[in-house]
Amino acid sequence: MSEQDTTRRAPTTMREQNPTHPTPGTMSEQRTTHRMPGTMSEQHAARPMRDATHEQRAALPAPESVDELMFLLATCANAWDMPDRSGDPVDILDHDRQCAELLRRDHPEDEELQVAGLVHDIGHLLVPGDDAGHGRTGADAVRGLLGEHVARLVELHVVAKRYLAATDSHHTATLSDSSRRTLVTQGGPMTPAEATAFEADPDFTAALTLRRADDAGKIVGLAVAPLEFWRPVIERVAAAQQQT
Repeated sequence: MSEQDTTRRAPTTMREQNPTHPTPGTMSEQRTTHRMPGTMSEQHAARPMRDATHEQRAALPAPESVDELMFLLATCANAWDMPDRSGDPVDILDHDRQCAELLRRDHPEDEELQVAGLVHDIGHLLVPGDDAGHGRTGADAVRGLLGEHVARLVELHVVAKRYLAATDSHHTATLSDSSRRTLVTQGGPMTPAEATAFEADPDFTAALTLRRADDAGKIVGLAVAPLEFWRPVIERVAAAQQQT
C-alpha cells in the first residue's frame, strides 16, 4: 500500500448520513442526483450528472474513495458506450447495474465479481469512443481502490469476448450488432494459441462469467437495484483491499 493510500481521508458515506438501507427498486428511483463528497472538482460535483458533456466526463479523475467511485458511476447515467449512441440500447449505468444484478443473483457470495460487473464499463466514460481500450482504462481507474482482482476482471471482460467469439459460436450468435462491430476493433476472435494461453489464466473462469453477464445485461426498462444499493458492497470490497 502506498503512503498516499495510508493517509487517505476516510470517506463519509451516504449510509452514515441516512441510516436507512436502500432496497432494490426501479431504474427511475436511482436517477436522483446526489452530491458526493470527495476530491473531485466543484464543477463536477455541482452539475447534474445527466447534463455532463463527454468532455467533462473524460476529465473525471480516477476515484480514490468510495464516494468518488459512486459519483463516477452516477455520472454514467445518460452516458453511452458509443458517443453517437450506436452501441448498447441502455446507458452505461443501467447496463452496469444489470450486469452486477445478474452476478449477484448467480454468485451471491462473490462480491468482488459483482463489483467488477458494476464498474466494468467506466472506461467508456473516462475515454469516450475508445471501445478497444476501455477495459484497460477502467482497470487502471479502479485498481488502487478496489484491488488487483477486480481490476483484472474489468480488463479481461474484453479479452473474454474475444475468447468466446473463437470458441462458442452460439454465444457469438447472440451478440448485439454493435458488439459484433466492436469485436473487430478489439482484436477479433482469438487465435488457438491465444485461447490456450487465456485458459491458463487464474481469472479465466471469473472473466467468462463476467462477460456472459455483460452480454446479457442490455435490456431496456429492466427493474434492478438502484445504484445506492451497491454502496455497502463497494465499501466492503474497498476495505478488504486496504487491509492487504
